[in-house]
Amino acid sequence: MGDVYRNFVQAASAALLAIVAALPGMAMAQTVPAFHFESICRSDPGTNKNIVRLVLHGPDVDYQDGTYQQTHAPLAGVTINVLWSYVDYRQNRAVFKYRQSSCTTANDGSCTFNGGSGRARWQLSEVVGYSMSSPGFDTQPTATCPNTTMIDFW
Repeated sequence: MGDVYRNFVQAASAALLAIVAALPGMAMAQTVPAFHFESICRSDPGTNKNIVRLVLHGPDVDYQDGTYQQTHAPLAGVTINVLWSYVDYRQNRAVFKYRQSSCTTANDGSCTFNGGSGRARWQLSEVVGYSMSSPGFDTQPTATCPNTTMIDFW
């Protein structure tokens, strides 16, 4: 019985040692999945100035050393949370209102948010389960695609 127990303890110790030795290498491989934007665009102000359409790419690999390996494919099925804030002017005073909104990206990685009326500000709150990689955008900013996580519609 003593030899069986001793053999078991030796085998278990060797297995635990192998796991502990492998953990630092696995931890250096990657942490959480990441994403980046193909674009964040607002609608034509003449049509409706309170619409924001964004397109996500990924999943990107986020390494612990701060580097990323980006994937330039549409990221579908991801929940995105945003915050709309408004200023409502009533009887010579400003009343601030807030509304949270969310949507899930389509197969092409796109998601469209519709804000309310008035002077609105759109702010990205969270891409659920993902961190943003660097660089954060594939394309350069333009007037209709400012490529920022906060957009003013004043």
